[in-house]
Amino acid sequence: MKKIVLLLFLSTQLLFSQNKFTISGYAKEKGSQEQLIGVNIYVPGTGVGTTSNTFGYYSLTLPKADTLTIVYSF
Repeated sequence: MKKIVLLLFLSTQLLFSQNKFTISGYAKEKGSQEQLIGVNIYVPGTGVGTTSNTFGYYSLTLPKADTLTIVYSF
């Protein structure tokens, strides 16, 4: 019984200690919905950014914050 309680406590600690999250998606042209290759996606002031791949897909892992501004440029 003690082992189960300890495991629950450790998993709760791990959940609350996470300070990052990931956003992802596809960059598409508004009209045709064509996937866009090479779109720059970044968060000013964090040094975090990426570029959409050949499918228009991107993924960013960001620091946890109340608000962040995400900038897309093509």
